[in-house]
Amino acid sequence: MIDIATQKPVRVRQDGGTRAFLRVRGEQVEPILKALQEKGIACWQSGGVMSVDGGPGTGVIIIGINENPANAQAVLDAIP
Repeated sequence: MIDIATQKPVRVRQDGGTRAFLRVRGEQVEPILKALQEKGIACWQSGGVMSVDGGPGTGVIIIGINENPANAQAVLDAIP
C-alpha cells in the first residue's frame, strides 16, 4: 500500500521496544485497519485523527503485542 502523503510504501515501524505501529494520513486509517483485521492481525487505532497547525490529519494504528510486525507488513505490501 502506498502512503498518500509520501508516495512511498506504508511501513510498519517499531521504535525502541515499543509496540509496532503505523502513522498514516487519516483517510487511510480505515482501509488499513480493515485489511489487517481481515487477515486476522490484531490492531486498533490509537486515539483519533489529529491535525497540527491545520495540516492534513494523521492517525496511528497499533499492531497487537502478540503479532509479528513482518506479517502486518506483508499484508500491506500485498495491497496495490
